[in-house]
Amino acid sequence: MVLKEIGHIYKICLTYDIIFVQEIWLLDCELHFLNNLSSEFTVYARTGVATSVTSGIVKGRPYGGVAVFVRNNLSCYVAHTLLS
Repeated sequence: MVLKEIGHIYKICLTYDIIFVQEIWLLDCELHFLNNLSSEFTVYARTGVATSVTSGIVKGRPYGGVAVFVRNNLSCYVAHTLLS
């Protein structure tokens, strides 16, 4: 997902309660774009990039990553488990 797809995901949020997105292509420092998309959703996301970018220089483009959007009224039924 490129950041330009945020608007498309927002439209999907208007219809569905749980949304799975793969290949988000975001860095750790960009995951906040997903969290700020809708106050009605809790977002669980993991970047596909193995290490944090601390130098500010990225070679190539980010890859992989997943995000799950869960409507807040359902988030009490979700157990977040961090896997290594």
